[in-house]
Amino acid sequence: MYRVIVVDDEILVREAICENINWSHLGYELVGNCENGKSAIEFLEENDVDVVLTDICMPYVDGMELSEYIHTNIPNTRIIIFSGYDEFEYAKKAIRYNVEDYLLKPVTAFELSEVLTKLKHSMDLDLEQKNKIQRLRKVYNKNRLYLKSNVLMNLIKGNQNETEIRKELDEIGISLTYHAYRVAVIHTEEASVNECLEDAKKQSALMNFVVYNISDEIITKADIGNVFMENDNKVYIVFHTNKPKEFLQISKAICDEIMETVKKHTGLYLIIGIGSYVYSIGDMARSTESAIQALHYGMKFQDRQVIDMELLHDKIKESVNISEDAQELALSVKLNEKEKIETSIERAVYKIKAAYIEPAKTILYLQELAQSVIELARSIEDYDNVIRIKKEELLYRIATSVSIDEAAGYLKRFSYELGEAILGQKNIGQKKYAVMAMDYLEKNFNNPELSLNFICNYLGISISRFSAVFKNTYQETFMESLIRIRMQRAKELIESTDLKNYEIAERVGFTDPHYFSISFKKATGKTPKEYAKEVR
Repeated sequence: MYRVIVVDDEILVREAICENINWSHLGYELVGNCENGKSAIEFLEENDVDVVLTDICMPYVDGMELSEYIHTNIPNTRIIIFSGYDEFEYAKKAIRYNVEDYLLKPVTAFELSEVLTKLKHSMDLDLEQKNKIQRLRKVYNKNRLYLKSNVLMNLIKGNQNETEIRKELDEIGISLTYHAYRVAVIHTEEASVNECLEDAKKQSALMNFVVYNISDEIITKADIGNVFMENDNKVYIVFHTNKPKEFLQISKAICDEIMETVKKHTGLYLIIGIGSYVYSIGDMARSTESAIQALHYGMKFQDRQVIDMELLHDKIKESVNISEDAQELALSVKLNEKEKIETSIERAVYKIKAAYIEPAKTILYLQELAQSVIELARSIEDYDNVIRIKKEELLYRIATSVSIDEAAGYLKRFSYELGEAILGQKNIGQKKYAVMAMDYLEKNFNNPELSLNFICNYLGISISRFSAVFKNTYQETFMESLIRIRMQRAKELIESTDLKNYEIAERVGFTDPHYFSISFKKATGKTPKEYAKEVR
């Protein structure tokens, strides 16, 4: 539907035109009507309009002034004039302002409908042509972008000799005649693993296209290189300069700007690896290799978002010693000290990061750290049901983690679980003594020799250790349990038999009836005789 407004100072004429034309049938939508050119201009400044039907003679701003405004400011808007004046001067002005038609009043609905039908056909043809041009331009730009990407990818990978690559660069209008070059690789955070593979691919491609556009705009504005995107969904930059020393900070600053701009507009997190300098386009593959190495550092460390290999050469080490950290970690797990577990792991991770160990080797160091903990797991009975993360799974997760921090997170969780399990194992082992003692007590409470020393000798455990374990398990001392069980059994005998006081005392483990009576009254508040009289 094309949007149209009617402008006429005569309200009856305006209403007649608005009401007597079947706008939707003709392919139009009537979006407004105005009483003069001034109000029409105000409407046009706030709304998109395709066609203006206007009278000429109106107060404030007449139809010709309105046509001039439209011709100057919104030339794509079509104009149809209707007027009661058949004057040549008006007609000449109408031609100057590209007015579609000049109708003399009174204008019939049929006549205006014919004009509008003809105008729609004309606008349809223009729109079709415009869309065709846009499609062709899009295809051209896409092909040109693909060609540019293909040539530059061959350049940075060293797939062709210098003569061949320069010829192809000339064909796409890129001239590389500078003193030094370096390659940067931009990695975008991956799509969510919860999405289906096809959706993840589309999202990843879309994200990288956004990153490409932002990067291309910044690099083009600075005039310091070329940006392209390849099928691996990474964005590449070929930097060029005639002042390598000065450019070291500039290239880092440009990458920081790209990263910050992308983050601001999309929320995406980037990791950018910048390769070392090369001084011939024939050596560009070496810069690419070091850029990818830098990118891997960034992906593993994850807290360094722009990694510049020119700044790393003196920091990279072949090895790092974390054996002391591994020993401290194992001890912390044994003692189930969570803060020390975390400190030991974080200190080892810091050493690995600070040494810029080759990304592939970081896995070996983290697995070495993990092995010191895994050795402790052998002491856990029924390991598979106690520890949620299995030993083999831990090593696999460390090997496949996208960053050191992610791998360290798995190791921390495993260590926490193992520490709890070891503590629980100790507690279970100690609790067994209490359970065995209670079982023996319930079966042998009538043994007059039963005592704390007796049970500890029976179990082979020290009195102090046993006393603490028993109290923690049953919330009463061993002797309190013994007296409680003996008194409970004595009450049962008093309630259900006619046994004498000394006979009951003997049956519940007392050799002295008098001492039994004292103990019974202390436990129940009554002597055995008083209790017997009450219950019998």
